[in-house]
Amino acid sequence: ESLLKALIRFVDIEKSSIILSTHEVNEAEQILDSVILLKDGQIHAMENVETIRDEQGISAVSWMANLYRNEGKK
Repeated sequence: ESLLKALIRFVDIEKSSIILSTHEVNEAEQILDSVILLKDGQIHAMENVETIRDEQGISAVSWMANLYRNEGKK
């Protein structure tokens, strides 16, 4: 069973806050409101998923990949 299906079945995602740590962002993205990336135990980046889609026209997964790619260029 997928993580997303389990969350939807057991948690009222409209009335609850969930802190989810996963590498399976593709699967979870459809229920995410915000994405927080941690690096060395600190917040590296934080953004609203709707803002990422509306302002940048990309998925949260692409946003994260871009951040890590750009980080490697520094």
